Amino acid sequence: MIERIDLGEPNVLAYELHGKMTNEDVERVHDDLRAAISTHDNVCMYTDVTDLEGMEPSAVLKDLKLTPEYVSDVDRYAVVGQQRWHELATKLGEAITSGEARFFGPDEKQQAREWVR
Repeated sequence: MIERIDLGEPNVLAYELHGKMTNEDVERVHDDLRAAISTHDNVCMYTDVTDLEGMEPSAVLKDLKLTPEYVSDVDRYAVVGQQRWHELATKLGEAITSGEARFFGPDEKQQAREWVR
């Protein structure tokens, strides 16, 4: 399940993920991203994956298919998590994007929110 949260900046897309991420969750994020890119010169993302248990296989495939379309449009991507694979996924994301990606631990949520703005 995905929950959109408001960080007070219209160009910052922010989410908290809980349980398993579904195909519909991925579509929602990509729809939000398309809309933000069409409206703002720069877009940033904040994602708290602390409570994420995983992704449905179809969600992983959809995300991999759609992500390259937006990689160059995200300036900053902050990921808050607690598992090693969260950090590794953030580093992988930074390697394929032209923007900055940074991992924060669960006790660094406020720093992540400030950094992404």
